[in-house]
Amino acid sequence: MNWRGPRSGRVALLWLTGAHAVVDAYALLVPFLLPILAGRFAAPGEREAFAGLLAATIAASTSLGQVLFAFLADRLRFRWFVEAGLFCAAVGLSLLFASPSRGITLLLALVGGLGVAAFHPPATVGAARASRRARGLGMAVFITGGNLGQAVGPLAAMALFERLGARLAYWAMLPGLLVAFSGAMVPYRDPQPPETRSREESSSGLPIPWLLLSILFLVVTLRTVTLQGFLNFLSLYLDDLQLSHLQRSGVLSGFIFCGSMGMLLGGSLSDRLPRLPILFGSMLIPVPLFWIALRAEGVGFVALLLLANFLFQFSTPLLIVLGQDALPARANLASSLVMGAAWGTAGLLNYPVGLVASWAGLPATLSGVGALPWVAALLFVLIARRLPPHVRRAEPVPSVAPPPEAS
Repeated sequence: MNWRGPRSGRVALLWLTGAHAVVDAYALLVPFLLPILAGRFAAPGEREAFAGLLAATIAASTSLGQVLFAFLADRLRFRWFVEAGLFCAAVGLSLLFASPSRGITLLLALVGGLGVAAFHPPATVGAARASRRARGLGMAVFITGGNLGQAVGPLAAMALFERLGARLAYWAMLPGLLVAFSGAMVPYRDPQPPETRSREESSSGLPIPWLLLSILFLVVTLRTVTLQGFLNFLSLYLDDLQLSHLQRSGVLSGFIFCGSMGMLLGGSLSDRLPRLPILFGSMLIPVPLFWIALRAEGVGFVALLLLANFLFQFSTPLLIVLGQDALPARANLASSLVMGAAWGTAGLLNYPVGLVASWAGLPATLSGVGALPWVAALLFVLIARRLPPHVRRAEPVPSVAPPPEAS
């Protein structure tokens, strides 16, 4: 597969999007399994704390590991990380269904999370460059593929779990292994050879915009605490409402699916409209919807919850593109900071959030994490006027971006 032509770029984006769907299906197994694993291994009165610890382990290994793998991927051929990451994620996270102890559960989450971490930075950069000038839409398609995998994969696994039980562990890893091994037969190439990247980095001479990257890091961290808080602790909240495993999984899948649709629409709009109103609207409007949803019942609860996440996810692809545009000569590193370090920091905060939930209760805790996007919006005000015009508007990054032949 040649990355240089428009058609080959679409094929490359399609393969990476499919692989993203598979790896993210494994990455999101933990929130769906939390009530089951907590029931097996948590002591009485420690359910929320154990859930926070397990969620922190998977989120931190998945996200903080991206910083290391992004550093390596900027210097080595990226396809090695894509295929090896798929393999480790499939094996480690599938075996959670048959985990025999608390310690083995945490170890499997760590191994699987590192596999997810190895996949994401190089695959994200490959998808962005394969999309050429429509990077907002291309990034939204790539992320939407991952989110569709998150919504459909764990739901299907939970449906099969009721029939197969722990035996599902060995069947669940097959899709990931097949996709990983199929990568050897897909003739895609590294979108930019390591030596070319090194020349660009050494010749660009551009200073690193630390203030912009730092504020973006904080904004993404706060937003991710909200998202991960709802993904992980909403599962326990639904379990408290006496929903079956399949019903609970259906609500979580709908939550993820609506978020993926929000990403797709937000990315598409960002290629046509000014980005700042989309960003601020996505951080301000969902907060009251989250609050009202937690006080509603039945269909109203589910509908408001799904609508809130649909609007909340508009800004996700925009923030990733902002990070890459802020550091175009080191796009893998920028992706790891926005997607990796920030998500990992938010993941580590799952444990204290779990401790708070043990003390204050799940409804109050979810209301608190649901308010954090307002804080993120206030922080973003600090850098909104510092953003270059091409970042604020729907324009491609200027000449420091990779040349057309590397796209």
